[in-house]
Amino acid sequence: MIRITDSLIKTLNFIWKKEKTYLMEISKETGLEKSTVSRSLNKLKDLNLIKKVDELSSTPQGGRKTTVFQFAYSIGHILGISVEQDGIEVALTDLAGKVISSKRISVMINEENIISQLNNVIESYSELDIYGIGISLPGIIDSKNGKIIYSKALNIRNFNLVSKIERKDNIPVYIENDSNCGALYFNLCNREKSKNILYFHISIPYYVNDGTGIGVGIIIKNRLYHGSNNYAGEVEIKKAMINDEKRISFEELRNYPIEKLLDNSREFLDYYSEKISNFISVFDPDTVLIGGNIVLLDNEFLDVFISQIKEKVFMFENRNIYLNHTSSKDFLTSRGAASLILHKMFSTKNGAEKFLEIYYNMKKRR
Repeated sequence: MIRITDSLIKTLNFIWKKEKTYLMEISKETGLEKSTVSRSLNKLKDLNLIKKVDELSSTPQGGRKTTVFQFAYSIGHILGISVEQDGIEVALTDLAGKVISSKRISVMINEENIISQLNNVIESYSELDIYGIGISLPGIIDSKNGKIIYSKALNIRNFNLVSKIERKDNIPVYIENDSNCGALYFNLCNREKSKNILYFHISIPYYVNDGTGIGVGIIIKNRLYHGSNNYAGEVEIKKAMINDEKRISFEELRNYPIEKLLDNSREFLDYYSEKISNFISVFDPDTVLIGGNIVLLDNEFLDVFISQIKEKVFMFENRNIYLNHTSSKDFLTSRGAASLILHKMFSTKNGAEKFLEIYYNMKKRR
């Protein structure tokens, strides 16, 4: 094992963040001496964690060409998992956060089966080099201790989730609230344009006659806001999507013709558009996103929902707000869960040490 220094972490983190970079740029941006950066680059090259991808021409006065480096993003994978009451979404990414594959599993999740379902998902990727697992969940989450404090959607209270997850090589597992994951991921990809974000994660339950859950991920000036007690964005709303004596599953609802869907969910649309518009009027963000498994419904339904929200925001026409729904193909919360792992891994000394420990173990097995 090489010695992990603050300068090595700074260099590693900078190269990981940048698509391509070189010694002088790293030195200038990190404040590290060129000789220090050079030593760190040599260590990372010896470990095959960075690779030469280009050369910049020398100046007219002569001198060496400048070597351009890139992090070896393809050496391993991150598993991002989003748990909803009606199923699990999975995004497999490389070490840049680029999605390699994704899938959705439709199954009712609760305290009795959540561990077995998660372990089954993780086991299905056991042949790959997985460096970390991020899990997004509905409810109040104690990320530091890996615990679900309370999730109404999953009917779980005071549940030590992370300690029960099976994984090899002591791979790190982090959990976070789903709406926070969605907000965080969108912000990371759009930091210049979207600095103040409200991400509404709407979870339609397995049976749509039950109350529909909603959580709000809040980004203020590019920082995730948890609140004074870590409960920011958690609200309890019990409005069902459809009132019907017959139990209707979400899968059944997705097959409704659009006219029937809109007609049966009229009260739901009116109620939730009012609640969401009040949040927007108070916070006055630059970006508002509607996400969660609600985006699996017909786009025409979602467009009607967005229009109703706009109509109810106080003086919406005078505000510069981007308001839209995410795509069912975005896998926003599972990608957000994966990005949490990546940033913890490459931005802290403990994270870097854990990454290198796993890297060494995987090299030994090859």
